Amino acid sequence: MEVRKTLQAGERGTKRWQNQFGDKLLIVRYRYDDIKELRFTTVELVVEEKPYVHCDINGSIKPAITPPLTDNINEDVYLKIDYHELKQRQQVKAAGAYWEPEKRLWKLNIAKVKELGLEDRITKCS
Repeated sequence: MEVRKTLQAGERGTKRWQNQFGDKLLIVRYRYDDIKELRFTTVELVVEEKPYVHCDINGSIKPAITPPLTDNINEDVYLKIDYHELKQRQQVKAAGAYWEPEKRLWKLNIAKVKELGLEDRITKCS
């Protein structure tokens, strides 16, 4: 089978599928089987959205690209601290951070993060 046309959602030729699948539609592809003389229309859909934790190739968890630090001292940010890093966990707990299990991240005020010198642990996850 050969893919002859790939269309992004919203392009001309995707309206029918956009009406059926809405915002979940990403791509429409037209595939051709020259032997059977058939055209297949396939769609690529988003079936789940959720935050993720970045990992390096060894499987070690690492912080996401650090967003620029804000001047708003009242803003809370998320910190990535691995389970085995007891010292850092105790530091953020003592500073008033709280654990968000669904994100697997610590949430703490930016001013306290700067005080502790943990800016490199800030992760982009809202």
